[in-house]
Amino acid sequence: MAASFISDFRIMWYLDELKKNEFLQFKQLLQQETVQRGLQPIPWAQVKKAKRQDLASLMTQRYGEQPAWDLALCIFPKIHRKDLCDKASRESSANAYRAHIQKKFIRMWSRDAFTEIPGCFDQTLTSEEHESLEEYFTPRVPRRPHTVVLKALQRMGKTRFLMKVMLAWSDGTLYRDKFSFIFYLCCRELKQLRVTSLARLICREWPDDSVPLADIVAQPERILFIVDSLEELLCTLMEPESELCRDWREERSVKTVLSSLLRRKILPESALLLAAMPMRPEGLESKLDHPNMQDLRSFQASHVKQYFCCSFGDRGRAMAAFSWVQSNEHLFTMCHVPLLCWMMCTSLKQEMERGRDLAATCCRSSSVFLSFMFQAFIPKGAIRPSQQGQGLLKALCSLAAEGMWTDTWVFGEEELRRNGIADTDTTTLLDLRLFRKYSESGSSYCFIHMCMQEFCAAMYYLLDSSRDHPSRAVRPIDALLLTYFRKDRASWVFLGCFLFGLVYGSEHQRLDALLGMQRSRELAPQLLGCLRSLVEIKEPEEQVEFLLLFYALFEVQSDAFASHLMSSLREAHFPLRERPDLAVAAYCLKYCYSLRELTVSVPEIFPEERGPNPMSSRTLLWWRQICCVLTANEHLQKLLVVESKLSRWTLLILCCQLRQTTCPVQRLETRKVSFFCETGIFFEVFTSNPNLQHLSMTSTQLSHDEVWVLCSTLCNPVCNLQELLPQRARAGGATSLMPRASVLCWPGPTAPARAGKEPRRRPGTPPSPARHRPLLPSRRREGAAPGRAHRLAETSRSPDLPGRERASRAGRRRNPKPENVQVRRGRCAGEAPTLPRRRDPRARSMAHSWGWVADARELPHPRHTSAAFPAPSPRGPSSPEASAQHMAPEGPGRTSTRGQSRQGSPEHVVSPPCRLQDSGLSAPDCKALASMLEINRKLTLLDLSDNKLAEGVPTLCAALYHPYCTLKTLVMAGCQICEHFCPHFSEVLLRNTNLSHLDLSSNPLMDKGVAQLCEALRQPTCRLQTLCLKQCKITPRGCQDLAFVLASNLNLRILKIGGNNIGDAGVGPLIKALLHPNCGLQELSLDSCQLTRACCEDLASVIAHSQTLHELDVTGNALSPRGVMLLCEAARGPRCVLRKLRMSRPSPEEAFWFDFCRDNPPPCVIYVD
Repeated sequence: MAASFISDFRIMWYLDELKKNEFLQFKQLLQQETVQRGLQPIPWAQVKKAKRQDLASLMTQRYGEQPAWDLALCIFPKIHRKDLCDKASRESSANAYRAHIQKKFIRMWSRDAFTEIPGCFDQTLTSEEHESLEEYFTPRVPRRPHTVVLKALQRMGKTRFLMKVMLAWSDGTLYRDKFSFIFYLCCRELKQLRVTSLARLICREWPDDSVPLADIVAQPERILFIVDSLEELLCTLMEPESELCRDWREERSVKTVLSSLLRRKILPESALLLAAMPMRPEGLESKLDHPNMQDLRSFQASHVKQYFCCSFGDRGRAMAAFSWVQSNEHLFTMCHVPLLCWMMCTSLKQEMERGRDLAATCCRSSSVFLSFMFQAFIPKGAIRPSQQGQGLLKALCSLAAEGMWTDTWVFGEEELRRNGIADTDTTTLLDLRLFRKYSESGSSYCFIHMCMQEFCAAMYYLLDSSRDHPSRAVRPIDALLLTYFRKDRASWVFLGCFLFGLVYGSEHQRLDALLGMQRSRELAPQLLGCLRSLVEIKEPEEQVEFLLLFYALFEVQSDAFASHLMSSLREAHFPLRERPDLAVAAYCLKYCYSLRELTVSVPEIFPEERGPNPMSSRTLLWWRQICCVLTANEHLQKLLVVESKLSRWTLLILCCQLRQTTCPVQRLETRKVSFFCETGIFFEVFTSNPNLQHLSMTSTQLSHDEVWVLCSTLCNPVCNLQELLPQRARAGGATSLMPRASVLCWPGPTAPARAGKEPRRRPGTPPSPARHRPLLPSRRREGAAPGRAHRLAETSRSPDLPGRERASRAGRRRNPKPENVQVRRGRCAGEAPTLPRRRDPRARSMAHSWGWVADARELPHPRHTSAAFPAPSPRGPSSPEASAQHMAPEGPGRTSTRGQSRQGSPEHVVSPPCRLQDSGLSAPDCKALASMLEINRKLTLLDLSDNKLAEGVPTLCAALYHPYCTLKTLVMAGCQICEHFCPHFSEVLLRNTNLSHLDLSSNPLMDKGVAQLCEALRQPTCRLQTLCLKQCKITPRGCQDLAFVLASNLNLRILKIGGNNIGDAGVGPLIKALLHPNCGLQELSLDSCQLTRACCEDLASVIAHSQTLHELDVTGNALSPRGVMLLCEAARGPRCVLRKLRMSRPSPEEAFWFDFCRDNPPPCVIYVD
């Protein structure tokens, strides 16, 4: 028992606490105390020479364990060690708590004891589990409390595993010297509470009313809180810190108390062990303090195999059943839960005993559950259940449906009676192993597993009586489907899958026998209509959980049904967290013929790349089938890969499809993606597929070498990328799988080629700084003979030749070939002007690892990895064998001319963006970016936001006013740029006539930096149309300079200065400038600028009289009801040309004017944020 594991050694432990002189005094007092108590003393000779361990043993042997302990407690105060008595008192209380926990969790474990196989699968932790648990709380960073998160899908055995942890701690085999107290908090139970405190949560687990709270919290580093099923509370952990509690005795809502504990506002030194679903809540890792994220896999494949062998007894039949289940990924995943594995073995064993084919009776999860129910209610040899058994089954289904809608998993006498289950029926359900007791005291019951409750609830909707449920909470089937596929209830995991499997599966005969009259045939059209309405809605990613939809279709296993439903799907957004997710996504995506946008998340679910042919693994084959959608679907335009970890083979398979000219994808975006291989594989696709025009890499870290490879790719004339945006997600917004609002792109046609010689530098324009010259291979020293690279550069830029003829002429100069030999486009493209070559030791291994490259000569030389990779021929891979082995075959009638037509018609190329957001760029990377800008003729948008580039601004700006730079939009928000670098941007504004959009938001430019920019903006040669200076620490003084710009610059159309403390004093000059006849501003953003009611009259005047201002944003300002009224009235003026007025959500006093404008709409649209 828990109370004895310390008792055997506690005297020795306490004697070890004594100093040498204290130990001598203890020996002397021991002799006196035994005489006073009338006990037979231990001979002094033995006591005198005894060491601490020997003395403890002598005392225990002579007097017994408890009397010896009482004797020691009596002596400690007499040697002035009362602290040991206090410590003993605390430990006694802790031992009582351990004993209580052990009894409690043994009872909980015994409710499912029928799944155990003695000696193999019981409540004992395996050596691997014990080692992992000990390692989780081994200090990695000194003096930092531990937070461990165990991730596992719902119903995968998280609670069962945590029960084993509690039992191991209670018997002293786990964390014995690490944690004095472990408290188990089950969110499934806590959500029933309204108000609580951490003190009350601790008291709930104590065996009696005398809870030593002060002693418990006195050492918080000795406390471990285990939080189970965190997703059940729907706790976002996003509460403002001001709403969190910091006192463990303070009573608040359950969510607030738990959030305060997890965010370390209460007992911050304590340790935390959380069990939660992946991505539930979203961004959990970023909301916790340095969490240790672990995948929970307590029941491995080897354990499943061993369980089958022990359960069947007959090894031959066991291996046959195991092989069948292993071939079905969905069923095999279910077997990783011990209870479901037991149910699977029970169903398969009885089906095999009856001589039935497993492929016909147990091919899906719904069929396995139906077989289990069939065998439970229909005796062997019978064809249907008894009338009493059928009534009990219907009552059970009714109870399950009520529980699903009321979010109830534990049922009392009232719920049982309301659904027709009598007291005698509960014994029957316990014997059938469909029910289990929830607690020893009281009559509360639950289903053996939540999946069983979901299955019974799905069966309820097949009953004729499903329209008349005794509980009003139970809603009809169409409401059930909408609730399930929208994921409005986190606890509904398999309900929709079970329903579709029963309605559309081949189970009608068994359902008729089990339920009598049932409605599966008449429900089929209703379910199909509901799904079609979900698929065809606008913005489905906000209303549909795509993986749930895919699982439902996969459960049906009907090609005709899947094709009929998915053919109209336009968008699909889903994460791939487990192997079954890959299987169902691969099955469903092949029927999405009209797909236009695909968002996918790929965490670490792929096996390690071992063996000679890792492509043979089923996981990678499913991934390849998913990627084949990129070439099989001619309507697909956008691909987003978010929150993913791409290994070599994973990326290789993806790029294999992206590089094909038959891949119509134009926009490729990555968000929080980590590459665990050479990124050259990824960047090469942009020189292979001319359809790719937009690249966005948000929160994707790039090394310096990878930046060089990217810039070299952009220098390749075959690359059609025109907008590059390396940014980071803004602070405060959690990155999620769902795509954000659309990014506005400024499209522009490719600059027309000028006839005659190569363009020269404009008069008066100084040459580029000398430090840039070595980066341009096309330049040469004066007097030097033109080299091969220079001649090729001149040829590739000849304006009077089409692209392919220029390439061919360059190829003939380099290596004359007979006329009957075709020169491949990729050869010439590879020798276009590129950045200086850098050595990369990984290049050769990368080259030889590309399985889809048949000709080694198509690969870059190991010394040339930073150069643009050669593009394949427009027909795809250079080898038909490679194409057949690794790429999806083209459908009938499909051609590969899409990319050729785009390339041959440059006037139709649209300017797409290329984003590299939060990519870890630094100042040295600006050197490569600058060289790319001087060479690239197509890039029109470059976003370098949230990268530390301040020191690289001079290098970058020198390239921006290069005569060959075609950039139209530059975004450098949050790049740590101060006012000292503003003169460089001023020079860019004066000398770059192409630049029309500049965003320097979230940089400390101050008024001095703004003044330097305004000097350039006032010049007539400045062509800038959009200026964003949000959160740049501008004051009213800086607004004076901006006002001068507005009154003199006719080109500036958009000005955004939100987030600056300009106040009413700063708005005054701007308002006067807006009414100036030379002002052409069309959009002004003043959000969160500390504006008040005092400036509203002037703003109203601008709204009423300005003939150019079309949009005004004043959100985040305290304008008062009177100020809002003035703006709304001005928007209704006869001369108002304003189209959009953005204001914050109104207060109750201001709402009247918004309601009035809604009923009497003004010419402009009022947006409320």
